[in-house]
Amino acid sequence: MAGGGPGTTRCSAIVIQEHGCGFSTLLALTGPLSGTVWWDGRATCDRIVPLSLDHADGARPVHFGEWLNHGSWALLPPGWG
Repeated sequence: MAGGGPGTTRCSAIVIQEHGCGFSTLLALTGPLSGTVWWDGRATCDRIVPLSLDHADGARPVHFGEWLNHGSWALLPPGWG
């Protein structure tokens, strides 16, 4: 979601849910992924992954309204929750 240096894209995000132990759910505010929701797992694996309804088929990140209906835990990739 964020980058730095030549040829990379930066976007802004805010924490919309805190899960403790350094984990949180992020909402992308700018860029091509604006309005999508992500899991911040940098506390243990240095990764930010999309929360998705279908991880097996490309993991399209959910939009905020979809996240409201399901919550973060139900949208994590298999084996993450």
